[in-house]
Amino acid sequence: MGNSPSCTSDYTTYNTSVAGSSTQPSILAFRNLYSECSPRPALYWAYNTGGTVSTSVATSLDSTQLVFVQTDNTTGFADLVVLKWASGSGSLNSPTTLASNSAYPDCTAPCMISIPLSGNPTDSFSSVYVDYATGDAYVGDDAGNLHKFVNVFTSSTPAEATSPWPVTPNPSTAAALASPVYDSESDNVFVGDYQINSSLSCGSVGGSENGLCGFLYSVNASTAAVTQSAQLDYNFGISDGPVVDSVAGSVYAFVGADNSANCSSGPCAAVFQFPVNFTSGASGTEATVGAGFEFLYSGNFDNQYYLSSGPPSGHLYVVGGTGPQNNTLYAITINNGSMSSGSATAGPELATNYTNGYYAAGLPLTEFCNAGDGSPCSSSAGTDYLFAGVLAFGANFTTNPCTNQGESVGCIMSFTAPASGVIANSATPNGTLPEAGGPSGVIVDLSSNVYLSTLYNQTCATSGGTGGCAISATQSGLQ
Repeated sequence: MGNSPSCTSDYTTYNTSVAGSSTQPSILAFRNLYSECSPRPALYWAYNTGGTVSTSVATSLDSTQLVFVQTDNTTGFADLVVLKWASGSGSLNSPTTLASNSAYPDCTAPCMISIPLSGNPTDSFSSVYVDYATGDAYVGDDAGNLHKFVNVFTSSTPAEATSPWPVTPNPSTAAALASPVYDSESDNVFVGDYQINSSLSCGSVGGSENGLCGFLYSVNASTAAVTQSAQLDYNFGISDGPVVDSVAGSVYAFVGADNSANCSSGPCAAVFQFPVNFTSGASGTEATVGAGFEFLYSGNFDNQYYLSSGPPSGHLYVVGGTGPQNNTLYAITINNGSMSSGSATAGPELATNYTNGYYAAGLPLTEFCNAGDGSPCSSSAGTDYLFAGVLAFGANFTTNPCTNQGESVGCIMSFTAPASGVIANSATPNGTLPEAGGPSGVIVDLSSNVYLSTLYNQTCATSGGTGGCAISATQSGLQ
């Protein structure tokens, strides 16, 4: 989308997380996104791609193509799909069915190519990461393999790279891989692993420390050489992608349970900072973000960090408290590129999950600074928004409380990050919205809107139907 909003050409894409069929799409898009558009929203296209799309979709720079992983309806295994869409094709109840076309991209839109991941693995949580400069793409699988694809979004036919790919960073374990991130400065791909079998843990089986998972890996994109960190997570592992700052030369891993007993007499949730060229067995710098147990998902920097010159200074926000504690917003201080170790600064409680007897994962954070004129902030002026979500029991704030709190109803909320300092623990949201099962990740546009979907089924206000809902709301108040 450009800086001038368009009702006709701007669109947002949603994966449906259900099996595509002749009567229900696996992926679709909407346009007429803005208040001045009519009707708002309008279906742009809808496709049955022959599978279930559960992880994130990446878009080409010119927005004409998409790439994603799906679970194939026929085989039950993971396929990488690259797709060209066409306006007006398909409907909600009768999507256009696409089959893999080996002539891709020299085919007439809508068309796609579907490439089975070598070895026929499944993929639960790993999304595709695209290096737009080269057309290479990376994705992990449930068997612990990192796959590389070439010619994604180029004029040539996409294909999976062969030997030495795919790479198995830790062949001695059965751990799955999370979403990878590529760093062009170091030419390394960073990825964590996690325990897909919930009956096991990363750190202990039968009382012995086996080191099954919970590591951060660096895989060189050219040589496929692997560097493994020290073990970081000792329960479920690292299920979300790391955050990489290529300019600062830093990579951050998000850990739900470390190997300490420092938080509520048990493990801590934590963020670890590494240099992009970390060596084998490196343990990094640790900042704890409350009691640990469940997965910890990725955080985000504030505008102070993005606007700082030289080695960056500012804050990394994360939703912590994944163990015997209510989910809480934490701020980690970064000064001249170095993360402060020890306990991070606790902000407001976002949920009452533990009060109600539940541990809960800390969901991802999205940051966007809005200058107020349809452009991102280029100076300290503007409003720096943080969008946070919880899976259940959203907090009953004194203003803008989460409503319909319960075991199956989560909440998304918007906070304003200050131009200096951190969000106070007494802060209340600008606005909140209840979401069945909690919210997905958030996409932000330059017209003061955010886009997300629900993780459980609910009644969708615009369409009147019941299911997973595609939602658009305002940045300022989530109305």
